[in-house]
Amino acid sequence: MPAAPSIQPGFHAIHANHLEDLRRAVVWICQQSPLPPLESETFLVQSNGIAQWLKLALAEDPSSAGDGGDSGGMGIAAGMDFLFPARFIWQAYRAVLTSAGVPEQSPFDKSRLVWRLFRLLPDLIAEDGVFAPLQRFMAGSDTETRRYQLAGKIADLFDQYQVFRADWLTDWEAGHDRLQMARGEYRELGEELRWQPVLWRKLVEDVGELAGTSRSRIHTRFMDEGQKLTAGDRPADLPRRIVVFGVSSLPKQALEALSILSRVSQVVLCVHNPSEFYWADIISDRDLLNADRKRGQAHPKLAALTDPDDLHQHANPLLAAWGKQGRDYIRLLDEFDNPDNYQGRIATPDGRIDIFTPHGDLRQPLLLHQIQDDIRTLTSQQEMLGQGRSLDRFRDDSVVFHNAHSPQREVEILHDQLLAAFNSNPQLRPRDVIVMVPDVDTYAPHIQAVFGRYPSSSRRYIPFTISDQGQRHRQPVLIALDTLMALPESRFGVSETISLLEVPAVRNRFGIAEGDLPLVRQWVEGANIRWGLHADHRSSLDLPDGLERNTWQAGLRRMLLGYGTGRDEPWQGIEPYEEIGGLQASVAGNLCRFIDRLEELWHELRASATPAGWLDLLQSVLERFFDDLSDDELLLVNRLRRQAEQWLQDCDSAGMEQVELPLNIVREILLEGLEEGGLNQRFLAGKVNFATLMPMRAIPFRRVCLLGMNDGDYPRSRPPVDFDLMALDYRPGDRSRREDDRYLFLEALLSAREQLYISWVGRSIRDDSERPPSVLVSQLRDHLDAVWQVQDSEKRASAAVTVEHPLQPFSREYFPAENRGATEASAADVHDVLSSRRLFTYDSEWLSAHQSRDARSGQAELPYLSPADPLTLAELGAFLKRPVEVFYQRRLQVRFADVENLDTDNEAFAMDGLQHWRLEDELIRHAVMKADTAEDLQQRTEASLASMARRGELGMGLTEHALTRQLESRLPDLHRRYREALALWPDAIEEVIGFEVHHQRGEDSVAISDRIGNLRARPDGDVCRVVIASSNLLEGSGSSRQLRFPALLDHWLAHLAGNLRFEAFHTLVIAKEEQRVVNLLPMDKAAAGECLANVLDCWMQGQSRPLPIESGAAFAYLRGLYPARGEGNEDKALQKAEEAYNKALARDRGYLHRAYPEFAKLLASGQFPPLVSALYEPLWHAEQAGRVKPGGAEREKA
Repeated sequence: MPAAPSIQPGFHAIHANHLEDLRRAVVWICQQSPLPPLESETFLVQSNGIAQWLKLALAEDPSSAGDGGDSGGMGIAAGMDFLFPARFIWQAYRAVLTSAGVPEQSPFDKSRLVWRLFRLLPDLIAEDGVFAPLQRFMAGSDTETRRYQLAGKIADLFDQYQVFRADWLTDWEAGHDRLQMARGEYRELGEELRWQPVLWRKLVEDVGELAGTSRSRIHTRFMDEGQKLTAGDRPADLPRRIVVFGVSSLPKQALEALSILSRVSQVVLCVHNPSEFYWADIISDRDLLNADRKRGQAHPKLAALTDPDDLHQHANPLLAAWGKQGRDYIRLLDEFDNPDNYQGRIATPDGRIDIFTPHGDLRQPLLLHQIQDDIRTLTSQQEMLGQGRSLDRFRDDSVVFHNAHSPQREVEILHDQLLAAFNSNPQLRPRDVIVMVPDVDTYAPHIQAVFGRYPSSSRRYIPFTISDQGQRHRQPVLIALDTLMALPESRFGVSETISLLEVPAVRNRFGIAEGDLPLVRQWVEGANIRWGLHADHRSSLDLPDGLERNTWQAGLRRMLLGYGTGRDEPWQGIEPYEEIGGLQASVAGNLCRFIDRLEELWHELRASATPAGWLDLLQSVLERFFDDLSDDELLLVNRLRRQAEQWLQDCDSAGMEQVELPLNIVREILLEGLEEGGLNQRFLAGKVNFATLMPMRAIPFRRVCLLGMNDGDYPRSRPPVDFDLMALDYRPGDRSRREDDRYLFLEALLSAREQLYISWVGRSIRDDSERPPSVLVSQLRDHLDAVWQVQDSEKRASAAVTVEHPLQPFSREYFPAENRGATEASAADVHDVLSSRRLFTYDSEWLSAHQSRDARSGQAELPYLSPADPLTLAELGAFLKRPVEVFYQRRLQVRFADVENLDTDNEAFAMDGLQHWRLEDELIRHAVMKADTAEDLQQRTEASLASMARRGELGMGLTEHALTRQLESRLPDLHRRYREALALWPDAIEEVIGFEVHHQRGEDSVAISDRIGNLRARPDGDVCRVVIASSNLLEGSGSSRQLRFPALLDHWLAHLAGNLRFEAFHTLVIAKEEQRVVNLLPMDKAAAGECLANVLDCWMQGQSRPLPIESGAAFAYLRGLYPARGEGNEDKALQKAEEAYNKALARDRGYLHRAYPEFAKLLASGQFPPLVSALYEPLWHAEQAGRVKPGGAEREKA
């Protein structure tokens, strides 16, 4: 076996336009020049994606080498260190200057500098007028938060100065308040900005003996000391070889450090270069790049131009627009890179250090590959136009655009497109696809909702993974901890507090099982707990003293008293809540213990504490509120502990040991670090990768998908700090978020091997108005339109490769006839659908819904099914009120329930209809119906209202007074009329009268079995059912009030039953409204039987199909036929019925819309008038007949 080549020190740069070629070169170098045993390879990378991608290549089997140029791997990826460049360079400083001269962490690091500034700023601002601009910012409320924010901004700025403007800091330390500009001149700072050099000198003075450990000064010392290094005296802590891979930008300071290290180590920079030609001059500020050497070939046409201002006009427009950041990095290398020193001596597969190869198949180039090759060859737009390029939109789908209405629709469309891609190309695998978005946290819920809804056994399942997600707002344990740490600002609302118990680790600590949560919610709602720990907690929120009702303390006291006494009288102003009993006591006890712990923590968190005190409290919170953590949760908590300990070290280093900090600052510090990524995040897991667009994330993939490319969202913008002096002096290598994003977009385009997929929200979800895409997408589309002509079409190139999608995924546009196959059960070939760019979806449920809707009109009636148990009068009354709804609910077992939106976090300020009815009904049962006299009524009413108030039903203060008046206003009149009715029917019938009927219709039958109560008699033997209406009997206002006949239907059925049971049976319904009583007179037994038989006949029909009838429309129809004044007719009746039906549709939860979405469809069967006559007209006439009330009350309009 030949001896491995020796590893010679030196600065080596390998340029390539394909990242695969750079990876192949790295593997080759590691194979051909292996390090000695027990020495580790050192790789500097910028993202976890690049690190894992390189590890996979290094770990490949060496025997997998093929003819395509791959050399296989090393069989294992072990003994390799992957580091961020900044961390490694600091380690190099310590290795060269010795660890005694360079601390492990500099006091000028941002994480420590921010706390030193936080401590110093108040005194400095008070002592020196130069800090007046900072004093203006600090003025106002919440000064500590303002101080922390200001300290953070300044620390970040000084951290940047140490890397990019070390010469400024040297000048400032020498006492000069000026800036040295990029072109050599000096600029004196004005009074508004002079505080920065003064503050830097104060910081250096405060640091004391470690004043020389700023990154800028250590770098200067390192450069001086590094000049003395020779190849034979490499410090032991420096690696023998350093490979910089996949880094799209490095500051000049880092390149200087690597250049010094190349004296003793082999430094290999693998540079992803878009173009094989020298292209630095096509972008502005070219004069600042003053390297003597120019890596790359001279472009023949650009080199011939004499006017530098004309260069960008004759260069590639996309590279000129998006490549500034890459240009700066690649050309900064020229100052340190001398290819003549190592050409032919570095071990690469073919000995080349400039590895540039064409994209795609040159014989049949696709649109994407033409764009990429134009960038590689620096082809100008004039040259492209001279080639007369054409686009075959039916063959070429290498660049596609999709225009959607929302992020949810973007992800739904992507899912369908990927299914089609996998279906059409069996060799395409999920790991060959990457999806990148500006902010993955925004898209994560949509991705989970679409890609996560299918089980792995489904044919529509696509394996996926989401990278770069922040942990703080995603992991339940951290969400719970964040909530706990924010208790002083919390209202302790029910939803927020109960949500803590939804976290398993919190439940485990307090012994509450998951199955107990519905019971806990039921108790909390029943005890009328809304928000607040107790009255003192509410007082701390600047509310009046004594507001105890609807708090946790009041509710828990009700629960415990109810458990101890059951349904009993109130004790010391506490109304018992009697729903807790038996073995449930342990759950109630654990709930009380949980609330007590929250109250303890609330008191503890309200005080400021030193950093050490906050660390102890954090540890205490973790122990008191969490137990039995899962493995993943334990890793998170341990990471949080380590981060908190590091924060304490930072504070101690900055002299903050005795400085007390408020909770709001500490909470952010402790939890915000969990949002930061590292090199151990999951990526390249063999699935479709969803990730955030970040530097060098653009690893080569067969399909690169970019979502969320909206105007304003990308390029991302970060407002600059108005006192950032770097904005006054641009230098090559300076970082800019917008320039970063432009270059990221270029990298994404270059990394796609088969297809570039771009999607954006191009239509408003509200009004369908057009919304522009990102300016970068617009530039790409304009470029396509300028250069390519679409074959056999007048369309622009960008329009030809764009698919406009409808608002909804179930739109009929997704099911064109062309997508159907030869048979009804088959579909068109996926290649044909894709090549024609037709809309399609794999969600077959939507197709089934359209087909079922089309076929619905031809459906036959369902067979009748006899009920297993006899009907009750209430069930029959529900049918008369809502016949269509009863068909769906009883026969089809379909319930279109409204989504509950209960306000559980606020006490009562007003009552909705249901609450008012429930409380008023309680007053009627306990006061009106039991009181014998007006005085008795007053006492019972006051007692009932006091009980409601103690239960927390009526709010507090003015709210309680208003709601009390609202509830009791109608009671005296109602009581008077009720007592008058009882006087007319003096004898109460104590026994409950049973009622049974069996009805036969052909071979089908139905039975009724029920009881008739509230019966009274008079001396002549007549019987009357005397009841107070449970709901309002009148609707409308003023003189236009009219009777709500549907509210009488239950009483009508009881009236029919009574007339079948007794000889002379009356019904007296006392309305809650003043002076209104409905009197139904006795009926002939045969007539009552016929009416009831008609109702039962229709009920049986209504179990086979939805009957074309609605009770409100039916009585409106009768009002048109029998008006109080004038003559009625059919047209007027139908007009009123239609108006009433439209109102019913507006209130409908889905039943009427499903069966009869329009009044015309209800009338189409011709059964509406006969059903009105059979079901509702008898009640109409019966009410009219009894219209003269006892006591001679006036007639009211029906």
